[in-house]
Formats: sequence, C-alpha cells, structure tokens
Amino acid sequence: MFAFPDLSIPLREFLQRGLVISPWLVGLDIPNRFDVEIFEFLDSESRSFAAVYWTDEERIRAFQDLPVADRLARTAIYEITASTAVSLAHQWLGQVAVTLDLARKAFELMEQFVSDYGFATLIQIYSMVTSYENQHALEYYGCIPERDFVTGAWHRPWVDYSLSDELLFGVFVGNYQIVMKEGKRCVLITNQGRSMLRMTEKILEETGYLATRIRQIHISRFNLYFDYDKVAQEIWPDFANLRQRFLDFAHVLPRTTVLELGCADGIFTFEGGLAKQIGPEGQLFAIDPSSGMIARAETKRQRLSANWVSFVKASAEQLPFADHTFDAAIGIGFLHFTDMPVALKEIYRVTRAGGVVASVHPTYFNPWDVPFFREWFEPVLCSAEKRSEKFPRSYLEQPDIIIERFLNAGFVHVEWVNYGFPTRFFDPVKVIENFIFGVGWFQEELATLPWKARQDLILELKERGRRVCEQFPEEVRLLFFPNQMVRAKKPL
Repeated sequence: MFAFPDLSIPLREFLQRGLVISPWLVGLDIPNRFDVEIFEFLDSESRSFAAVYWTDEERIRAFQDLPVADRLARTAIYEITASTAVSLAHQWLGQVAVTLDLARKAFELMEQFVSDYGFATLIQIYSMVTSYENQHALEYYGCIPERDFVTGAWHRPWVDYSLSDELLFGVFVGNYQIVMKEGKRCVLITNQGRSMLRMTEKILEETGYLATRIRQIHISRFNLYFDYDKVAQEIWPDFANLRQRFLDFAHVLPRTTVLELGCADGIFTFEGGLAKQIGPEGQLFAIDPSSGMIARAETKRQRLSANWVSFVKASAEQLPFADHTFDAAIGIGFLHFTDMPVALKEIYRVTRAGGVVASVHPTYFNPWDVPFFREWFEPVLCSAEKRSEKFPRSYLEQPDIIIERFLNAGFVHVEWVNYGFPTRFFDPVKVIENFIFGVGWFQEELATLPWKARQDLILELKERGRRVCEQFPEEVRLLFFPNQMVRAKKPL
C-alpha cells in the first residue's frame, strides 16, 4: 500500500506562507477567475517550472517506482499558484479579480517553498490534498459515475482538466475500484482507500489545514457579503440596542487609545457610536481580516471625516501593534471566529496595564427541538448524523468555557452578562445568505461536505425555508440566541 511520508512540518509551513491548493479553500464558486493574460502567465510559468524541476530523481523521491502522469507536476504548480493568487486577492484587495502582480507573487511564494523543502515535497502535498478531496467525495456518495468523477463535477468543479490520471493511479494502488452499476461505470472507494482517507484526515486536522479551510471560507464570504448592514437590521431587530448596551457596558472612555477587533464594515465603529465615544482627541484603530470589509469601512470613515479612526487589515491572532499600546480593546461578534486562546493572548499583549478588554459574542446554542427550526434546517442535522455525530459542528462555545479562557489569558476582574438576542427567521433567502455567507454559522458543518453536496444543501435550505415561512406564522419564527458580554482588565 502506497502511503505519503510524514508531511506535517512542510504542510504547516505551506499554510503559514499563504499557499493554497484549490479554490475550495477560498470559498469560491465563481468561474473565469482570470483574464487571458493571467491564465497565459500561470500556464506558461507552470510548464517551464515543471520542465526544469520534474526530473526522474524527483519522481522517485515523490512516488518511488509508481507510474505517475507526466502532466502531474504542471497541473500541481498551476492549481497551487492560481488558487494562491485568488486567496491573495481576497486577503489583500478584498475582491475576486486577480491581478498580474498577485499571480507573480503567488508564483514567488511557490518557488520559495520549493527552494526550502524540495519539489517532490510540493507535489506530495498537492497529491495528498487532492486525493483527500477525491476519497472524501467517494466515501460521502458511496459511488460516483466515472464520467462525473473524471470531470470533477461533484467534488472539484474548478479543474479544467480530466481526473482520469488520478483515477487510474487510485485504482493501481488499490484505493479505488471501478464497477458497473445500473449500466454505468462507477467509481467506489475501497477499504484500503478508506484507511488512507482516515490517515490523511488526521494529518490535515493536526496541521491546521482543515481549520485554515474554514477560516478562508469565512473571510472570502465576508469579502463578498455587501448587504451586511441591511440584513443585520432585518434579522437582528435589537442590534442597535445591543451596540449601545455594549458600549455602556464596556466603559470606553473619551480621549483614549482604543483597539476595535472585528470591525466588519464599521457598523459598530460609526453606527454603533464607538468612534464618537472616543472622540477626535483620542485614537481608534479598527481591525478585520476581511479586506472587503475594511474597504467599505474606510469609505464610511472618509465620508464622515473621522481622522482619528484608522482601519487595518489584521487578525486578532496576529496584531500588528507594539506591546502595551491600547487603553482598551473591544469588539462585537469577533471572538467566536478566532483561535480564542491565541487571540486573547495577543489582546493581552497589546493592552496596557489596567486597560479594559470587552467582547460581546454568541455562545453555544442547541435549537434543534424548536419545530420550525428543525423543519427548516434538518438537512444540516442529517449531515452530522451521517458522520455519526449527534449535532452539527459549530464554532460556538459554552459561556463558562469562554470565561475560563479570559482567566487563562491572564485577565482579572472578569465580569459577564448572558442574555437572549432575538433573531428573525422571516425571509428565507436573507436568512440563508446571512447564516451561510455572512456570519457563517453552518460553515463548520458544510465544510465537511464535497462541493456538490454543499451546493445542493444550500439550495435545499432555501426551498425548505420558503415552505417553513408558509407553514409557520412570523411570531413563531423567532429565536433568542444566547449571547454573552464580557469585560475584564489587564492587571496593573
């Protein structure tokens, strides 16, 4: 049985450098990502690089004496650099369109990785991840018609080449089997293939690949989510009151230097009154990992001439500020999207002694006993049950665990208030747009599905939502999601 070597260290470095293997990681279902010039650049450079580096020695190092398709190296380079360019466009520009400079940067990142870890290692990482996509889809569906497998229609629709070589390789090493079913040639995963899938899943989980996938989806969807303000007001009718209540709770003082975390498009910064509370004699630095949100927030800042406010693209886990910079660090609806222990340590670092840290965030919620909700979102529950899990995966944590994380990070005088936050399930399209593409409540569960299954489930949720809205009156389609306000201090 062929097995890849331990790729944990190089895969972690691959992710750390911002390299990406497929558009699935950046949550895109948009065709024609590049214009002709960029496609020709990436295609030409990929062919040239492969011609130089894909030697017999590298083939043996990557796959021993197994037969490997000649086009594998070129395909791997193209898909990695193209996908990385898309990821960079989201991260740096907050947009879908890829520029030639970003394509060159993606190629530069790939070349540097090869220089440090070798070309065979790059090809092994690519092959491991793409075989995971193949095997995961086969296990999920039970079987896939051969034609749909080789076109990638069900699990890798972004490829513009045949997966026949990958199919033949999988059959050769014993991971796949081709059978006749209802008069069609179909591809099945073998028991050996399932064992390989479990091994690969373990590596991808431990290295943070799967977690990176979800973070990339969240960021890319926020970049493309232009109706955040409007949808928030319709779905969360108490949102304005929440902002004011939280601002009072946090005790942010005028004329201080403040960090706002997860600012989105400035909905709390400006509409929520944070910038006004601090005033022109203070300073407000607002961060968000989504370039698209930062761009929209900056537009608001310029329109309001709020010169004491600065927007910075950054994550809470890697704050680009010196130690002890801020009198206060505050944020609405950001903490649950972070690697919480890492983020709280960073927030602790940049806060001055005696400074205030405050957050309001949703906490774990189990709404599956509510009739209208279960009727609407039962396909998500069924997805979890198919994996023998009782409930769908969620990024939300129990309120007591969050308090414990604040204490473990070193904060003192930790105070909190738990309350129910009303959420309307009135418009099925807006609800799905918000929970899937906005706050991404179900992204953790959807990320476990192959591409086609994910798209089919989203369409089904919209259709079920229409039926539920006809069946249940509006006053019933209202849930009070548990939220928590936390205020703490950095010790003197």
